[in-house]
Amino acid sequence: MSTSGPSGVIHDIGYRRFTGQRRSPGAVAGSLFRTALAHCFGIGRTGKAKIVPWVVTIIMFVPALVLAGIIIQLKRMSLSDRADLFGPLSTYFGYPFWTQLLLTVFVAAQAPVLFARDLRYRTIVLYFARPVSRTTLILVRLAALATAVFAIVAVPLTIWWGSRSAPTCRSASTPRPTSPPSPAWRSSR
Repeated sequence: MSTSGPSGVIHDIGYRRFTGQRRSPGAVAGSLFRTALAHCFGIGRTGKAKIVPWVVTIIMFVPALVLAGIIIQLKRMSLSDRADLFGPLSTYFGYPFWTQLLLTVFVAAQAPVLFARDLRYRTIVLYFARPVSRTTLILVRLAALATAVFAIVAVPLTIWWGSRSAPTCRSASTPRPTSPPSPAWRSSR
């Protein structure tokens, strides 16, 4: 009976120490913010996860694009004074009110993605391996969600505002408007 060697063998599987530069907690929080913001819109996730955020975003754009198109057409037809006939829909403050159901659906669909996936796949342990506190992680995720909501409200409103403040383009064949006629009470004197 001869023994051929030690009974326990340690295998080298190639783990190496990290020799790069460690990032500051602010840089880690910034990276978590960018990742969370991308996850709000389904970027870096499966195709099924992209459906709700992008459908809501596109539907949020529709009223702003329609109203912007109407305003541009009214300006081209020299009827820009009739743009105020749209009532509550044509106010910037009314837009989030009319689309609040879509905002609620967006937040309800994306908030669990930002928080529950880390717990489900146990990647939260990796986040806390670096100098990131629990409060910082939660605030960064909430900031990413608030930024995503701001983006899907502010971008359509900016397009709409741009259509209102865009200069009127006139063709060479369109005559310039003359001075308005004087009121009847002035001409009777």
